[in-house]
Amino acid sequence: MRSFLQMVLISGLILGLAWFFSTLSLTPKPDSTRIKGSLRVGWMEYYPYQFTTRVNGVARREGLGLKMVEAAFHRAGYSPEFVEMAWQEQLNAFADNQLDVIMLASPSLERLQTAHFSQPYANFKLGTFYSKAHIGPPPEDPKQLAAFCRQKQIRIGMIKGFQLPGELAPTLEDADREGRLIRLDRAEDNLQDLADGDIEVAFVDELVGFSLVRTHQWANLIGYQELDCSPDSTCLMFNRKTITPEMVGHFNQALQSVADDGSQSALIRTYLYPRLLGILTQSQFFRIIIIAAAMFAGFTGVLIAHREGYDWVGALVLAACPAVGGGVLRDLIVSRNPLGVVADPANLLGVACLVVAVGLFLRFAPKRWREGLESMDPSKDQRLLFFDTLGLAAYTVTNVFLAMSCACEPLWLWGPLLAVFQNGGGGAIRDILIGRAGHIAILKGVIYGEIAFFGALCLSIFFIYYSQRDDFQEEHMIAASLITMLGVVIVRTLVIAKGWRAPNF
Repeated sequence: MRSFLQMVLISGLILGLAWFFSTLSLTPKPDSTRIKGSLRVGWMEYYPYQFTTRVNGVARREGLGLKMVEAAFHRAGYSPEFVEMAWQEQLNAFADNQLDVIMLASPSLERLQTAHFSQPYANFKLGTFYSKAHIGPPPEDPKQLAAFCRQKQIRIGMIKGFQLPGELAPTLEDADREGRLIRLDRAEDNLQDLADGDIEVAFVDELVGFSLVRTHQWANLIGYQELDCSPDSTCLMFNRKTITPEMVGHFNQALQSVADDGSQSALIRTYLYPRLLGILTQSQFFRIIIIAAAMFAGFTGVLIAHREGYDWVGALVLAACPAVGGGVLRDLIVSRNPLGVVADPANLLGVACLVVAVGLFLRFAPKRWREGLESMDPSKDQRLLFFDTLGLAAYTVTNVFLAMSCACEPLWLWGPLLAVFQNGGGGAIRDILIGRAGHIAILKGVIYGEIAFFGALCLSIFFIYYSQRDDFQEEHMIAASLITMLGVVIVRTLVIAKGWRAPNF
């Protein structure tokens, strides 16, 4: 009778949990809005707000601003027909009624005469980028900056048709009259002129400028200075002759729904945060930690290969499994294209060099040194555990970034899971290859994947709530990431020092 009641309780628990999870909206509902018609929308490459990328040879439009606008268009019942042209060309086509809508527009008294504007859906924060070879950092204050830019030798770059803060208008007029104002079609052209020394100052959106400087590796040539002015509201600009105020109202409701149901926050996490955090992940210090961690993780496989008589290819395979195997497993799960190891093979090359170096050492080094290396226990050696701990911390953070950039939602689930796959998957693959499937350490008491899971969970929850704010700061996100890494290092160190193990099932 008791066993029967136990089965009833277990069955009830399983059915209750199944019902609960069936009620969760973990995936977005399909859009069933009826399409009323199409509108001609002007757009331009303005990375990372809107840009073109290629996947398997197929061009796709991407970007935070573009995806938000697409979502609003579909919810309002319209299909956008995107027409690519430079900003000034868009304004001219808009005036000739060849475009119905322009994205990334800011209201002005002049534009309000011929256009309706939606509610803001993004904010541009203008920054001052300057040529390091020709001038020092310009002032932050707009008035002092205006006086700085009136110097005769200061040539200024800007995008044709873009609006700049009113405090700078007299300065730009003077520079234009004196032939010192260079108007170009793209922000990339402005920064290229800065890198080449053809201009001294360019006014560009902060995120756009940072992205271009990192992409083209111009950090040694181009500096940045904050501009102490309020961000411009970014809206959709509708043609008064083809769009009615009622249609604008529908678009505003659609934009508001994108913000209210969490879609806007998810898009911010996907398209904005990974690029803002690139300053951390692409730093030399961070890359050294990642590569060193991969090599020390591979060192375990090298020792196993030597002790069990594997050849050079076998040694490379066993070393590569913990170093890159977890990343490959993770990338396959999220359909990342190309795989991380293909896009950046530095870890794999580091492991290959390690295999060659250890192989030569074991053949030609003095016997006493060889015996010392062969006697090392990777699970107890403090030197190996130190770098392994740093790698655990770094991979925990980077996998949350990857979950965001690959739009893995809900983030609170996939951020932690990808961190576990990255940190433990490679070692598990290695143990399976050498016939130790029943003795995988991270599955039998070693507290390792749990640390990655909870560290990534905390960071994921931070990003989920932080993405709902309008005043997010890059420094706050970097600080949260570094605090997470520090927390992982502290917890892992305590676990090793105290000898703690996970309880048996």
